[in-house]
Amino acid sequence: MSPQAASDFANAWIRAWNARDLPAILAHYADDCVLHTPLAQWLAPSTLGVLAGKPTMAAYWGNALQRPGEWQFALTHVHTGVNSLGLAYEGPLGPVTEFCVFNDQHLVCQAHVLYSPERLQALFHRPV
Repeated sequence: MSPQAASDFANAWIRAWNARDLPAILAHYADDCVLHTPLAQWLAPSTLGVLAGKPTMAAYWGNALQRPGEWQFALTHVHTGVNSLGLAYEGPLGPVTEFCVFNDQHLVCQAHVLYSPERLQALFHRPV
């Protein structure tokens, strides 16, 4: 992935999240995307932290986007790889890193969201 493509993706992704625009967020993901996130493991234990497919992600994020409060993501770094990138950003839960793998259509087909274990433990009052 070129640095320009990574930057363009990251900025559009952050804009979509900050606008709480679910269709714009989902437009970055393949229909069969698999998202791994410890936050889902805590909020929806039956998922075991894995959201498989765009409809599952849409339902999960749709609920999250309706939660009250002012929150914004601030992009801090973009790292590029082979058909992949890493997004480092600050959010309501502190620093986050998201690793995304892209398919041939340049859509995210796999993503892993990484949080500080200490921050998650403090928020959820148990190890995650």
